[in-house]
Amino acid sequence: VTTHSATVSWTVPTIAFTPETYVVHYGTNLNNLQTTSDQIIGLSNFTARSHRFLITLTALTPNTVYFYRINATNSIGSVLSQTANFTTALYKVPTPDVSVATADDNRIYAGSSLILICTISLDQ
Repeated sequence: VTTHSATVSWTVPTIAFTPETYVVHYGTNLNNLQTTSDQIIGLSNFTARSHRFLITLTALTPNTVYFYRINATNSIGSVLSQTANFTTALYKVPTPDVSVATADDNRIYAGSSLILICTISLDQ
């Protein structure tokens, strides 16, 4: 989970009927999960072992609780997972690194110009 994204993962047991499609429904209101992820299509035959799926949800709001559930659909019908949640990371405003260009004697004189140099890194 980052400030603007989260990766949701789930494992499909070997007893699943294949192929299945999966969609993640998510949102900030537990009772209104209207936003949907891209559709993931399961393999046509992964019955030899369980299979893990991942999808990254993007364009999320920092420091926000999101609820989600997975909708699995196959030839027999559809089923929804239980609802789970995550909280996106808090966006931290970077502290600028400020330096002041002064006269040769490190003094600022009335009527003189002051140059502020500010560097901000927005790396997450």
